[in-house]
Amino acid sequence: MSESSTNSAGIPWPVILSVVTALGAIAHFIPPLTSSRPSVPEGTSSIITGYEDMDARLWQDPLQAIDADNTRRNANSVSDQPHQRDISGLLAQIDAQSMAPKVLAVMLPGLPYAEDTETRLRARLAVVSGLGRSRYVPEDEEHIGYISINWPLTQPQTFFETSLKKMTAPDPKCPQLVIPYEWWHDQRWRDDAAGKLLDSQRILVLWLPEDSFEDSPLCRIACLFEPFLNEWKSKGWDFSADITVVGPTQSGTLRSMLVEADEGIPSDFKNILKSVRMFTPAATTTEELLKRA
Repeated sequence: MSESSTNSAGIPWPVILSVVTALGAIAHFIPPLTSSRPSVPEGTSSIITGYEDMDARLWQDPLQAIDADNTRRNANSVSDQPHQRDISGLLAQIDAQSMAPKVLAVMLPGLPYAEDTETRLRARLAVVSGLGRSRYVPEDEEHIGYISINWPLTQPQTFFETSLKKMTAPDPKCPQLVIPYEWWHDQRWRDDAAGKLLDSQRILVLWLPEDSFEDSPLCRIACLFEPFLNEWKSKGWDFSADITVVGPTQSGTLRSMLVEADEGIPSDFKNILKSVRMFTPAATTTEELLKRA
């Protein structure tokens, strides 16, 4: 008898066929597992009052959450309140504060690739965990807000003198930059007897799509925070500005930033950037470029 015939004879075909038949019967007659939770119809969205009205839990990607909730809202014809998405609406929230809030701007990759989504999720978890460790809690743990500002494709130097006007006055012909945000407050400053928050310094968290800054990151960051610093000055807070940028996350953006600093930026931009601290947790570059910048 040949070797192949010997190997074939050693395979327990009847047993294998019996097991396959039994598994097929189980799959056919046993119903699939179903959840007892009621399903949520696709495209539904509740109407939330206030500026932070977009569905987004603390573990979600803030950029994707805005896109998903806008899709649901458009399907249900939910309209925004006047100036709710303008930067003027966010400045009005700052104006209502009793003291200058801290601003924490976190740069995130804005592309739809899986690794970029994972980076955004990790960044959100890190920020939420860090704020929680510092005894801060969100104003609304299930919703965030966003502003949509004019974001010209040209270099920022060409529109700096009127950047505040261009940002606060919506222009349908101008590309729009969507910036999600959320407010946090110190949970230790609560008057339990009266059931209301006492005066305490809030933290405004901004989620910045890094890809929209990479051509001229320093100048664009200065243009973004110019309206904030003007609001600080109008309130007499100009010496209390506390703006921190966590980023960039991409080495290419960091190199653009260093080259930009090496070539020189307008003095107006420099004055604004004096109030901004930056920490990059992931981007790398050469030591030579760091020394030049």
